[in-house]
Amino acid sequence: MLPDTVSPDVITFLEFFNSDIDSVLYFKSKPIRPDCGLELVESTVEEFYHNKLSNVYRIVYRCLDKEYGKKHRAKLDKFIDDGSNYTNNMKQLGSRLQFIEKISYRKISEIFEAIFGIRIPKSIVYNNQEQTSDEILTAVEKEIDAEIEKEEIEACGNYNYDEQFMKVSKNKKAKLQLLDANTKYASAMIISQDKFDSNTTLKYWNMILSNLPRECMITDGHTMYPSICKEFEIEQALCTFHAIQNVRDKPYKIINRNNTKRKNKSKKIKTIEEKLTELNNQYIHKRGRFRKKRD
Repeated sequence: MLPDTVSPDVITFLEFFNSDIDSVLYFKSKPIRPDCGLELVESTVEEFYHNKLSNVYRIVYRCLDKEYGKKHRAKLDKFIDDGSNYTNNMKQLGSRLQFIEKISYRKISEIFEAIFGIRIPKSIVYNNQEQTSDEILTAVEKEIDAEIEKEEIEACGNYNYDEQFMKVSKNKKAKLQLLDANTKYASAMIISQDKFDSNTTLKYWNMILSNLPRECMITDGHTMYPSICKEFEIEQALCTFHAIQNVRDKPYKIINRNNTKRKNKSKKIKTIEEKLTELNNQYIHKRGRFRKKRD
């Protein structure tokens, strides 16, 4: 038996540690009518399916006042929203997994089944993520802000900026990234690649660095950054890695082109040698001297 103050999420772990548990019964921790304070007595038991698990029951109570016909149940509204089959923690878990790594909804469903023995359809996983992702992201941001304030971490004013282009579910995306050169705290935003331009980059900088000191922005050698830095009122510095990469790119391209030509020619030479060997094997050498032709 479990009181209604305990989350149903613990049931899976109780069954894991004790295989003898075949059912769970929930009861009200305070069986009292909230409106008048009269005591409630047990009437019957009903089954309910949190997280689509079976063999979970709760006690239904009735009031000693027979004229009062309303029944009370062991409510778990702290853990399960009305009209939902899944606990709030279970609904949020998919979003938290997505924050760690980009995972398909089918994979998340398989993870739930492997760990909790719960087969949640991928459409439900998607709907749960749509409902909870903003709330979780806000909570995570507050935790980070509180940690930064607690550690008294301040931005140094020097930032590294770069972008990464990739495909997410066959859609072209651009990932904009800012990194504090001193604290190493990073921020990133993923947008559609067709929306990537100087205006979007400037809006991203203003959004992240609006109330922070601005001294230097370290970027690659793209031609759009000088004008963006000027409008953002921050000094620009070229990234040493990108500078070295730009210097070596031209000779590397020539070297790679020559290596490709050499490989192609080596293949042709090998093919010719194989044909010569084949022709040589077909030739039958005759012994003795050749006759001299008479005049």
